[in-house]
Amino acid sequence: MTSHSIPFVALVALVAVASNADAAEVTYVSQLRGTDTGTCPQAEPCRTIDYALGQTATLGQVIILDNGHYGPITITRAVFVRAAAGVHPLITSTTSTPAVTVAAGTSDAVTLAGLDIYGFRTGTTGVAVTSAQIVRIIDSSICAFTGMGLSDTRSSGGFTNLVVSGTEICFNKTGNVLIAPTNSTEVDAKFKAVIVDAGEGFGIKSDSSGGGQAITSISDSHFFFLGGPAVMAHSLATGCTTGANVVVDHTVINFNDSTAAVYADGGCAGVTLNFSEDALTVAAPLGTANGGHTLTYGNNVINFNNNAGTFTGTFNLQ
Repeated sequence: MTSHSIPFVALVALVAVASNADAAEVTYVSQLRGTDTGTCPQAEPCRTIDYALGQTATLGQVIILDNGHYGPITITRAVFVRAAAGVHPLITSTTSTPAVTVAAGTSDAVTLAGLDIYGFRTGTTGVAVTSAQIVRIIDSSICAFTGMGLSDTRSSGGFTNLVVSGTEICFNKTGNVLIAPTNSTEVDAKFKAVIVDAGEGFGIKSDSSGGGQAITSISDSHFFFLGGPAVMAHSLATGCTTGANVVVDHTVINFNDSTAAVYADGGCAGVTLNFSEDALTVAAPLGTANGGHTLTYGNNVINFNNNAGTFTGTFNLQ
């Protein structure tokens, strides 16, 4: 009789598939009454989000049941992490470890909803996105980090998406949002109904200087009390093969203490304003360097600044 054996690598893969198949579609977390045992059903929730993530199936949900303080979390596959209705959990970090790390597969979608992500002005990074196909941040806040509030530095996956809506990003020292893909990766980032305020650094920076394509759109949002540019595009000065472009639509930018509230730096960097207001900036509303472009549809309000500023080009409305 012939004996057939399963190779060790194949056996490991089978065990992994079986383990994921046994995982729960929905898990629950409660700092007040949870314990990190079992499969985290609503009647017997887990205590930590990281443990619950380990019990959750791909494409499943982790639901946070109370307003506790939860430590740093790392997400490695497609999952939806959200607060229960009426609950506002704090996801915190006071060290160099990001409060939330998204390091999922290049075809995975990750959603965060209803989370208050907080650094107490000692944690370095709020949300660090290093790998995923789609990342959504909804009805949340990311505040009080010494480095970056939200950092997207994906280096693989080709065309990827970042969607942020109904979220406040504030009091982050170096910058509030950095979109800086590398290695020919493209991030198409969309911000809608966000508030970006009260940081010593920039508001949202779209940066292609590392070799990625950074395309950002901002709509129905508000930027104020920032130490650096509210909206910034940055690319290599010359010889750039990838670009950083930002379109700002129906957005208000004011009360900023910066060399320019809207700034484009580099030969493949551009910021376009449409039906937006740029006012009450200490220095200038518009700034460029190294061949950058600030463009307008001719329908913006630019006033109450130290000088009027000048766009480098105008689009004609069709």
